[in-house]
Amino acid sequence: MNALGMVEVFGFTTAICCADAAAKAAAVNIIALDTTKPANGDSAEVPLVMIVKMEGSVSAVTAGVAAAKAHAEEKGLYIVSHIISRPGPDIDKLAFLSKVGREPIGKKTAKKKTPRVTVAEEKPAEPVEAVSSQPEETKQVPENVETAPKKRGRKPKAKPEGEDPAQQKIGE
Repeated sequence: MNALGMVEVFGFTTAICCADAAAKAAAVNIIALDTTKPANGDSAEVPLVMIVKMEGSVSAVTAGVAAAKAHAEEKGLYIVSHIISRPGPDIDKLAFLSKVGREPIGKKTAKKKTPRVTVAEEKPAEPVEAVSSQPEETKQVPENVETAPKKRGRKPKAKPEGEDPAQQKIGE
């Protein structure tokens, strides 16, 4: 990590908007959103303190922190911000800690192992009765009746025997 930037603000919505402003202003990665409850949290106007943590190059983090700070100051919800250039390895580990969702945003977490079912444990499927989609009684259609799909409101016309339908007059 080249630089670590932190912006502390009041309120979850403010933190999300600050993270958005920082990400749009510079090439920074938002690595965590952390939350703390201040000592006077119950009596405070906004009882939740959020910390937006970002990483990137020193210049990008400086620009990102400045954008986030400007947004929070505009709303009157800014507390403090700080940039650490070339943080040590222990600080790098601490930066990814987060109370929001209990998982860091920027790094992948270890997947939980799910038990696999082996072939020997599988149970055979129970037989399923075949269900016919055909009705039990089938109606027979006379040979001289068209079997085209039915249109709404119309019944199929019976073909007169011995006549070609193409030779019928219009209007019949």
